[in-house]
Amino acid sequence: MALSFQAYSIQPVLDNFQKKVEALESVSEGLLLGLADGTLLLLKPDPLEPQGKWQVSQTFRNVCKRTSTQLQIWSARALLLVIAEEGLNAYHYPSVKLACQAGRSRGVHKFVLDEQRNMLCLAVKKRLMLFHHSGNEFIELKDFSLPDTPVALQWVGDSICVGFKREYALVHAGTGAITEMFSVGRASGPCMVTLSKNELLVSKDNVAVIVGPDGRTTRKAGITWSDTPSAMVIARPHALAVLPAHVEVRSAQRESRHGLAQVLSIRDVGPIAASQGADGSVFMALLGDGSIRRLSPTPYDRQARSLAAADEYAEALNMAALMPRDQAQERTALTDELHIQYGHHLFGQDDFEGAYSQLALCSYANPVILLRLFPSLTSEALLDPLLPSLADLQLPESTEPNGSAREQAVSALLPYLMSHRSRLAAMQSQDSTGSLASHEAGSEPTAPSAPDSATRLTPAMRPAAGCAVDTAILKAMLVMSDSGALLRFVQRPNMVDLEEGSQALRQAGRYSELVALLQSRGLHEAAMELLQALSQAPEQLDVPPQGASAELKGVTGAWAAVRYLVEVGAPAMDCIKLHVRWILQADTEAALEMFMQMQPPLEPSYVMPILAAQDASLCAHYLEAALRNGIASAAAYDTELAHLYLRLALDKEPQQLKGDSSSGDKDASPSSVHISAEEASRRLNELASTSEHVDPHKLLNLLPANGLPHLRAVLLERLGRHQEALRVYVHTMHDSRLAEAYCDRLYDAAVEARRQSNSTAGTSAPAANGRTSRPGSASGSAPAAKWAGLEEDPSFRMYMALIQVYLEGGHSGHKEHPAQQQQQPDSAAWGEVARLLSRKHDRIDPLQALGLLPDQVSLKVVLPFLEGALRAAGEQQRNAAVVKSLCRAENLHLREDITRSKQRSVTVTQERACHICHKRIANAAFVAFPEGGLAHYSCYKRDTGRASGGYIASRPGSAHGSSPPVYDISG
Repeated sequence: MALSFQAYSIQPVLDNFQKKVEALESVSEGLLLGLADGTLLLLKPDPLEPQGKWQVSQTFRNVCKRTSTQLQIWSARALLLVIAEEGLNAYHYPSVKLACQAGRSRGVHKFVLDEQRNMLCLAVKKRLMLFHHSGNEFIELKDFSLPDTPVALQWVGDSICVGFKREYALVHAGTGAITEMFSVGRASGPCMVTLSKNELLVSKDNVAVIVGPDGRTTRKAGITWSDTPSAMVIARPHALAVLPAHVEVRSAQRESRHGLAQVLSIRDVGPIAASQGADGSVFMALLGDGSIRRLSPTPYDRQARSLAAADEYAEALNMAALMPRDQAQERTALTDELHIQYGHHLFGQDDFEGAYSQLALCSYANPVILLRLFPSLTSEALLDPLLPSLADLQLPESTEPNGSAREQAVSALLPYLMSHRSRLAAMQSQDSTGSLASHEAGSEPTAPSAPDSATRLTPAMRPAAGCAVDTAILKAMLVMSDSGALLRFVQRPNMVDLEEGSQALRQAGRYSELVALLQSRGLHEAAMELLQALSQAPEQLDVPPQGASAELKGVTGAWAAVRYLVEVGAPAMDCIKLHVRWILQADTEAALEMFMQMQPPLEPSYVMPILAAQDASLCAHYLEAALRNGIASAAAYDTELAHLYLRLALDKEPQQLKGDSSSGDKDASPSSVHISAEEASRRLNELASTSEHVDPHKLLNLLPANGLPHLRAVLLERLGRHQEALRVYVHTMHDSRLAEAYCDRLYDAAVEARRQSNSTAGTSAPAANGRTSRPGSASGSAPAAKWAGLEEDPSFRMYMALIQVYLEGGHSGHKEHPAQQQQQPDSAAWGEVARLLSRKHDRIDPLQALGLLPDQVSLKVVLPFLEGALRAAGEQQRNAAVVKSLCRAENLHLREDITRSKQRSVTVTQERACHICHKRIANAAFVAFPEGGLAHYSCYKRDTGRASGGYIASRPGSAHGSSPPVYDISG
């Protein structure tokens, strides 16, 4: 059963009119009636008639000799087309004087006009005639034969739809081709009306289908009437049909879902005509009592509201769009109201995307309309300050969906909330820019208190709206599955309400997002406490961690805390001091990386006390990395690093982190952090021997009497006290291998220093960060020689000093020459001396070595050294003899070459030419090339840039030998 609405109201035009009306035509100033006797009457409203009835304004007699069955006004040409006895006549309007007549049109009973192409189609018996109006007359174009007499005609595109008594056909206006369409069904005859230029409403039974120029339907659904229509008329946006029992009104835009229609109790309807004006009236002549009725359209706003009351929101919006331009403000308000009602209606039907789309079509973008749909996403405390922006609207009540429908609704809602968020951010940015411009201009910025038309929000409401929208976005993302979008959202600048956002995140177990939210608000202490709980004791939290926070237990949580503190930077120094202990317990590398990655870098003076409170080894690790990465300067911190190494080298037992207990992380072993005494001693030795910033005097004074002998030897070497360094290696460490390597290193350094001092090339530049290579290397030989004092004493002999130390026999306090000592060295010392003399005989002067030996030493002990020294001397003598012989042979060979070159002769004839300039040699000085070619001396000099180069230069004409040739043997 169709629902009713009021689209038209019936108003009387004429009552009890005694003459029969055969044709109606609406004109701009009134209504034109064609009577049975051929008279035309013009009706106009009577201003004195309270009931709005009309009166006859003008009568045109003898227009037709018989009944005129069809009238039509051609407004563009100011013509009135009338079917007369003699054919189709065209009269000037409003004078109603004959203008022209269509030839051979006698007997016409139907015509249809195409105003755009000035084409006229006439139905004359079983023929179709096409005419073109040239401006003064009708010109016949074509004449087509038909199988039957047409009853109805309508243009559709380039064709004419012809309605016969039982069927419809399509006739092409260019070719005359006839295409059968379909039958009229149960109707007594055809019924059709033009819907648009290329669409036609054609009735079959009780359904009016919409066809195109090809005769096929263009829409899936047409218009279904309650009975078979006898006539139809289009008065947009409605279509009216004359049915046997009444007149029915339906939408011409689309088929109503509920069969929405208006039924007008009018029977026995004769001619019908739609108004040519903008009011959309329809006129009908009643056959029973001869009266004429006007169907006056109900105001569009009332129609729209009645349609909305019937849940026909799409039709209501179409109706509201028809409101006149002078009611633009009322039309906008009504359209917004309908969009809101339509959106709430679709929301109740679980069509969430459609609902949000309708709400977004409002002329203003107010987020409160969306937020009211989801009380769980925004509390009343956030929403109440925004409700005054919609105080003049009657917002429908709605129920928030549950279950899977809620997740679907929230997922569809999120893009719209993001759009509101971007819009509010842009408006606040404009407000800030305006305030800044006013400040620069020297005037006080004045914030407008009136709401803007885009959102209906006042400037004071915008921050609250941004807070409500961001909080709703956060809660909406919690409803959806975790994709990482929520974490990215809270990491960026936002206006989420801290209390509501924190509570929602805690209840959902989304602690990683909560940490990011706390960080954005500057609550670093609370964020670090939460990270500590997630890393150390996540099981003690009220809600188990979910999402990314579920993976933060143990070392992962420590690294998360490090990343947090690195992002915050220097302002988080208090947090670093409070939380560095548990981070160190979880992962020492993470804690040290934290200090290294700070931007801007933290001064080591800030970091060292924090680490020193835990373990000195951590300070050493940190300083090593800081010096390596350039955060700390070697000049300032090499000595402090050496003191740390010294303290660790003297500490025999590894220490636990201060404040650590057995309840800490079992994976964090103190031994993995602490530097052992052996490792510290090794690093200290390397630092002392490579850094020019470590003061050897101060460090030597800090050494215990019998501790760290290797370091003592290194420091003595730096100070140039080689004799004492050798005594440490030999008498304290009892390691002759190290003592001999020490001498080898300094010997090579001294040789390299002498070579560099004699060379024209510059010395090697020191390495970066104030460090040099270990003495003995190619790049560090010059600094090693400088440290060792060899530059001041280049005649110093290290191996002699080592022999002297060996012969001291552990009595290093003796200062007399060993040769003057009457002490007998032990056999072990003699053995070391003997082996040294045997291995290094090429570097030791035999005479000086023998002078160091005591008088009581036996020949057997020094025999290997003497044998080696003699063999070395003999080998040097033989090598010198071989070199002398080679040099003599080379000298003889060179003399032979000179003699051979002097014996060469060159003959110059008059035809000999220079192979450079290709001119004759003549009497000029020339150069003879080894391959036989000749060249002018000047050409040769100009070509090669030198006077001669191993060639013969002579003058032609002189006999060979009469004047000595010139030779150049420099090459």
